[in-house]
Amino acid sequence: MLKSPHHITIRNYMDKDADKIAEIDFMSMLAYHFNGDYEPENIFCAVDSEDHIYGVGHIVPDPTWSVIENNNMPADYVHKLNLDISLNEELTSSENIQADLLICLLKRAKELREKYPEKKSE
Repeated sequence: MLKSPHHITIRNYMDKDADKIAEIDFMSMLAYHFNGDYEPENIFCAVDSEDHIYGVGHIVPDPTWSVIENNNMPADYVHKLNLDISLNEELTSSENIQADLLICLLKRAKELREKYPEKKSE
């Protein structure tokens, strides 16, 4: 296990992160790199000053979200966003990394949600 003496920060995904994320969560790396539904502003990485990745999380639209701009949907139709977090078990890390990633993801989900105040979402 690698212990980081460095402060861990949360930042958005960059293309240079792909190989390191593949070591933690290969399927997420593929999605980030090749699936347009995964936008860098919706992906967060917990990194130290040497760019070791301690965890990664993302928000991705559920198929129900794709019709959020459709005004013909019933008023009670629920539009969903999905989120996921993966932690790097090879690195010794703070218990707060998962919580910090979740806070960033929920903040981003709220920003996305605020664009559609008249719609119901979860």
